[in-house]
Amino acid sequence: MQKNRPKFKRGALFFIACFFGSVFPLRAEIEVVRNENFLFSVSPYFRVDAIVLKNTVDLDSKNKDDSSAYLGIDYSLGLDLTYKDDGPQAHLKLERNGPYDYDAPVFIHNTLMTSTAKVERYRDAELLPHVEEFWYDFGLYGLPSRLKGGLFVYEAGNNLSAPSDYENYSLSLYGEKGNLTWNFYYCRPDLANKSYLGPRIDQERQQGIHYTPNKANFFAADAVFAFKSSSLQPYVEVLSDFSGEKRTNLFSTPTQEDILGTFGLDWNVTLDKLSLGIEAARNFGAAKSTDPDYKDVEHCGYLIYADAAYQFEKIAPHTRFAYASGNKVPLDQAGDDTFTSGKNRAFSVYSPLNTNLSDSIYPLGPESMPLVGPWAQATD
Repeated sequence: MQKNRPKFKRGALFFIACFFGSVFPLRAEIEVVRNENFLFSVSPYFRVDAIVLKNTVDLDSKNKDDSSAYLGIDYSLGLDLTYKDDGPQAHLKLERNGPYDYDAPVFIHNTLMTSTAKVERYRDAELLPHVEEFWYDFGLYGLPSRLKGGLFVYEAGNNLSAPSDYENYSLSLYGEKGNLTWNFYYCRPDLANKSYLGPRIDQERQQGIHYTPNKANFFAADAVFAFKSSSLQPYVEVLSDFSGEKRTNLFSTPTQEDILGTFGLDWNVTLDKLSLGIEAARNFGAAKSTDPDYKDVEHCGYLIYADAAYQFEKIAPHTRFAYASGNKVPLDQAGDDTFTSGKNRAFSVYSPLNTNLSDSIYPLGPESMPLVGPWAQATD
């Protein structure tokens, strides 16, 4: 998947924090009211990070301005109301974190610079929470299915190919019968950045987090077949983007009609103490050119992911592997602002022909693991 800015640093920043920072998370789930009709619970969470960063913008170790240390916080409060006997469910989550769901800096030593913009410490009203997620889920009478609507994410497989990182205004129709669970999902990308429910953080606009008018829609469908010791999940996703010329396009091809699809298959099995998982996904679709001098751009990227774990008596080692295709350009075109090819070979969750959607359509990855390489723009 291609990126021209934000999340490339998610892997890099998390990787550095793991080795040079200290994290103190506090999490709880508290039952407030439980009776014969419903359960109301709250889930508070609070974390303080002590982070030391170096070479965040470039690899020049002599650049003293390219190093920083800061204290960051991340807190949230979840409220859940669940009625018994498959009754309705409601969820609300208030949260405060920083740009692109990193922690929010409250103390900074030296300049905290990223590849997108300078980050200032959060203060005053910026430390107040915003509405991160809310939804209402209820059964459809007479049908073996439920409907869920609100502000939430879509997840499929290991979340490497699904827009599982940012909440969008969504609808989900799902159900379960025997060993089969199915789900149809729809969301309107980026609309949550327009109707932001909380204090506005001015510096986040400089980081590229803001609403950009678009005509994009995201559709997805998946099913999980559960067996005795294994499961199989096929899924298909389509990002339909009929936005006009107000788009940030990494390709030279001008377009106002872009269909980016993804078909994937996730398989998991447990063999006694050994657990294995394999996921493969491939893009399909194309962006139609509005200029006859340029070719249509075909989406043909692919992703392969595998993991394995073994449960010993006291430890459980776990290994993961991921590979994603990338775009190739001739050496004489390396460093150009846009790609001139008629093929987008980079595995994409949001389209590189409209990167404005990257602050709403972006993959989270399994357990937010610090994968760096596969998400970088590849040139050869």
